[in-house]
Amino acid sequence: MGWAIIQGSEKQTGQDLDEFINRFATASTSTPAALGFEAPLFIPCRSELSTITKGRIGEGNRAWSAHAGAAVSTIGLAVMTYTLRNLKQRMDKRAATLDWRKWPKGNAMLVFEAFVSGSNHAGPDEHHIDALSAAEGFQQALPDLDAANAVTGDEVLSLAGTCLIRTGWSEASVDLLKQSCLVIRPPAKGEAQERATTAPSRGSDYAWEANPENLAYEAFIGPLYKDDRGKGDIERLYQIAEINGFTGRREKYAHMNKGQQVMALRGLLRPLWRSGDIRTS
Repeated sequence: MGWAIIQGSEKQTGQDLDEFINRFATASTSTPAALGFEAPLFIPCRSELSTITKGRIGEGNRAWSAHAGAAVSTIGLAVMTYTLRNLKQRMDKRAATLDWRKWPKGNAMLVFEAFVSGSNHAGPDEHHIDALSAAEGFQQALPDLDAANAVTGDEVLSLAGTCLIRTGWSEASVDLLKQSCLVIRPPAKGEAQERATTAPSRGSDYAWEANPENLAYEAFIGPLYKDDRGKGDIERLYQIAEINGFTGRREKYAHMNKGQQVMALRGLLRPLWRSGDIRTS
């Protein structure tokens, strides 16, 4: 087991969970906080028997139901419950949320999934390095967390929501149990260094443009719903979402303004584009 905390430019790592709980609670006293767990935090709820154990959208060949994923899911429930329960004792006045699109909001702590796999994994006794990789991935994803979300789901069962309810962070809510969460998948080794050395240094206002993936995704998704003048047709985005199995989104996003709806739909489709599974007709 390993942990990492990034606070400003300071980075801490370790392998004792109780030490992490104390340090995280102290570091989060008066600042927005995000807490990641390296385990699947939601699983799909599908209606067709042949698909119920298939991977989530964006997982690729690292499905939640594969041998490693299934084992980590179970262990993750125990670790998450222990961590959240003990943090709640030290952070009783704080709230928690899975909604990365509205975070930071008030004093809510964001809970997210860290997806560290393949070449990103460190050695067998170096879980703290994996934790640091996830924390750095989250830090690099700011301020556009929606663009960084690596895995999506339409109908899901929230394991994170279950643990938040069980440990007193949230009241019992069916809606919370249906909510997916942010999934941060750090770039593969070598890719992060390449981005760091090739991205132009143009200041924080240009953080979005400095990410090559953002530009590639815009080149793909933009022409599908924008005209030659750049004016977007949100109905076309909803159509593409429905083609890819995301139904009922108009009702779900009805409380959002048009810009927020566009961001939500683009974020929903991005993992499909990333994995090469997106359909447009």
